[in-house]
Amino acid sequence: MFTYLFEVSTCIIVLFAIYYFLLRQLPSFQWNRVYLLLIYVIGFTVPLLSLNVYPLYIQVENLVNTNAANPPAVTNVISESSLSLLDYMLFGYLLIVGLLVLRLLYNLSMTIYTINKADKEKRTNYTLAKSLSDYKVYSFFNYLIVPAQQELQEEIIDHEIVHIRQYHSVDLIIAELVKAILWFNPFVYLMQKAMRINHEYICDSFASGRTGRYNYAQLLADVTFRENQNLLVNNFAYKLKDRIIMLQKIDELKHKKWRYVLIIPMMIIVMHIFAFETYVVNEPLNKSNIVAVDTIPQIEPIYRIDTTTIFDSDTYEARTTVVRHIVADSITLMDSDTKKEFVSVVPRTDDCYVFLLGNRAFGASSSTEVSISELANLLNKDNLKIASIEKECDKVSSWSGRVIFVSRNNDPQAKDLTMKNNKIGKVPQRHIAVGTKIFFENFIVNDIELAGFVLIVK
Repeated sequence: MFTYLFEVSTCIIVLFAIYYFLLRQLPSFQWNRVYLLLIYVIGFTVPLLSLNVYPLYIQVENLVNTNAANPPAVTNVISESSLSLLDYMLFGYLLIVGLLVLRLLYNLSMTIYTINKADKEKRTNYTLAKSLSDYKVYSFFNYLIVPAQQELQEEIIDHEIVHIRQYHSVDLIIAELVKAILWFNPFVYLMQKAMRINHEYICDSFASGRTGRYNYAQLLADVTFRENQNLLVNNFAYKLKDRIIMLQKIDELKHKKWRYVLIIPMMIIVMHIFAFETYVVNEPLNKSNIVAVDTIPQIEPIYRIDTTTIFDSDTYEARTTVVRHIVADSITLMDSDTKKEFVSVVPRTDDCYVFLLGNRAFGASSSTEVSISELANLLNKDNLKIASIEKECDKVSSWSGRVIFVSRNNDPQAKDLTMKNNKIGKVPQRHIAVGTKIFFENFIVNDIELAGFVLIVK
């Protein structure tokens, strides 16, 4: 959770920096309002995304520790019941969030209480609430709260009606909720202030249309209302000096609206940082350029370690046993393009299948020495077959693989084999010599990978 909150905070900081340095002085106040609200949406959403965009092609070299003779030792782990530092941090964080939410609810209740105690007058677009205990002018949702016995100028009413019609109170409540969640991020406080002053810019731009910007700026300069410190309401007296300056600069800032175009590359950067992920792709081997190593391949079993806890009735103690299961074989091969060795992991099939060649049977992952005369007899007598050897094993319905002849003085010669085309065929005499290695590999039996075997001519 802390990682997510950190990413949300960083995302909001980046997006708000765009607003602060590029957009906050632009007179497109409605677009600025939309952008500020989108900062919240994007900030909390993008870190949740995990879009696989950048593939990383790798070749798995191992699964687990292949040391068959020495299985990992089993240790008993006793979990501590005491709270960790992270638990205290979480408790402190949630405590402050709870206090800020309570403050939000308190301000809401006080505003509602003030409205309920005021004398209300229903008007066309809003409800006028005349407060006997308040000396400030502000709006909250559909209510315009004003001091009792005080007449307001039409420009002030026009200003507050814009707040009411555009539901600016919703923005402020959202900002308070975000501030409660990200209370440790100073930028959310700055963003809330930016949102409030932008609301005032929006309303001033509408209200100044009645008498003109100059006269309206003069009205703001003459305002004597006290500023309301409640952050949930739209206060007419908020940041009067900044609003007067903005009214005077609207025309000279219009030509800078091209800055909005810069949002697009900045959003792409944000997506790259928080949403675009690198993902692993196990690239399939290219059968056309893989040959076996010109030595007996190193075949090592890969184990899955299972632990089982049982109760010993003699000692009255719990006893843990370790059970090892062979799940795969790692076979060293060579890439003929790069001339580099690599390790290919071939899952085991529980010894369900056996290779039949001539009158001999060969198990998966086996390595057998044969004489020249015996090899000729095996290759000429029968074709390669694969059979299941256990009743629990599935009957062989299809298979494919290949055989590779690697001699010391000649280039390797390979031939693809299938269940229907299982004849090895005539092999040139130059490949049948002492030191030749014959690799049967890349076998797929019933859509399951099966480790092959090796013949070495002696």
